Amino acid sequence: MKKIFFIKLLVLSFVLILIVEWSLLYWGAPTYLAGSSHRGYIVLFTLWSSLIGAPIVAMVIFSLAKGKRSRSHDVHK
Repeated sequence: MKKIFFIKLLVLSFVLILIVEWSLLYWGAPTYLAGSSHRGYIVLFTLWSSLIGAPIVAMVIFSLAKGKRSRSHDVHK
């Protein structure tokens, strides 16, 4: 059960990071993207940073959720 929850968090983190990065690029730098010859590098960077950032975000959320569950079980004892 914990493994499935972590995998869901991992996928959700990956998708959310990509959405945030691409929305920032789209709204923040449309003229740069239109005239840039480095679009391939930008795509690789966003994918790379999502692959690096998603496990970190998932581990943080998982540990926070795990801490809340353990504290709530301690209260009911």
